[in-house]
Amino acid sequence: MTVHQLKCWTDPYLAIRDGSKGFEYRLNDRDYNVGDTLVLNEWNTGTEYTGRVLEVFVTYILKEGFGIPDGYCIMSISRPRIIKEIGIDHNHEWSFAPIHNEAGVPIQMAYECPHCGSLADYEYDNCPNPFCKMPLDPD
Repeated sequence: MTVHQLKCWTDPYLAIRDGSKGFEYRLNDRDYNVGDTLVLNEWNTGTEYTGRVLEVFVTYILKEGFGIPDGYCIMSISRPRIIKEIGIDHNHEWSFAPIHNEAGVPIQMAYECPHCGSLADYEYDNCPNPFCKMPLDPD
């Protein structure tokens, strides 16, 4: 089993992160196999890395036939494990944390304020909690 470090553009990265995309279509220049780990580094519209990283596992692979061009493959992938999901807010790191139901089962992911721990759907320039003392942008 091999670990592959790969670029992943923002739209597919977000779809994999939220679970709506469970496959990867790639040039098979790395001899991908079932059981391999794909470390997906978000690549912002082909210009730079964002710093966000997911890890998935190849659970099934089609390498030929079924209309797949020579040299390409379609891989079924596991649900992602978030390795790095950081937003920088005036030198504060927002972490990406699970929200659990009453039974303790993770049901959703949310950003957590680095100062007060409030949860939000997205990273904010300032914490959505009006009582949070997180420093504001001095500019």
